[in-house]
Amino acid sequence: MAESKDSQRWWRYDVNVLILAFVVVLLSILMQPSTSELTVFGYALPPMCAYKVLLGYECLGCGLTRSFVYLGHLDIQAAWEMNKMGPFLFVFTLFQFPYRVYRLSRRRRLSRAS
Repeated sequence: MAESKDSQRWWRYDVNVLILAFVVVLLSILMQPSTSELTVFGYALPPMCAYKVLLGYECLGCGLTRSFVYLGHLDIQAAWEMNKMGPFLFVFTLFQFPYRVYRLSRRRRLSRAS
């Protein structure tokens, strides 16, 4: 029996979220932490916050990327200092691995049973 379009869409969604979570965690490990700028393989990244660049004020997300990078290097204290939401969002991102794999395996078992 063919899968419904809705089921295929949810399968693609779960796969995309899983890939995105993997890329975020991988980049947080590959990037080098610093309080002023981030580097990947020695190349400095430009400022990422348009709000701060245009208005000069920090937004609620400022420091979130650096917080993830510090967490990728297991420096929880520095991550907390960069952005208080960082550790919580990083754990949420890590939780996507078992959750999405479970959903994909469950969907696969259900499609085999029908």
